[in-house]
Amino acid sequence: MSQPQATTVVRRAEPCEAATIKPLLNSSLRKLDPFTHPTTDDPSTPDYPYFDSYWSEAGRTPYLIQSGDQTAGFDLIRTPASTHTAFHQVAEFYIDPNFRRARIRTQAIRKIWQHHPDPWQPRYHPVTRSAKGIIFRHVHAWARR
Repeated sequence: MSQPQATTVVRRAEPCEAATIKPLLNSSLRKLDPFTHPTTDDPSTPDYPYFDSYWSEAGRTPYLIQSGDQTAGFDLIRTPASTHTAFHQVAEFYIDPNFRRARIRTQAIRKIWQHHPDPWQPRYHPVTRSAKGIIFRHVHAWARR
């Protein structure tokens, strides 16, 4: 018998939860560029520009992604007030590898899009080969809603 799937919750991260996001961000950045971002769990490295701004600047919103009572990932969103364009952007999006086959990514993306109305500007880092396909698959699914 299969286990019931935990509910995915996407909620705005509180300032005290920056310490929860920082190690996940570091893990994500190490995967993108292991030479610039050394393998360490020290939350003070690497220095991510604007990280603290997600809790203080208009137009930047940090989200925690939870599966049940566990942190599954995070999302850093920039709205038009921050991008100085007509578009929302995902600055960073990360799902812990332990949660990647549980459809949490899909659920989280849909919930983020519900929080922030269109339009969006899809962007991805060239190192993450699968990101382009993932982003555009979700964009097309969202457009058909």
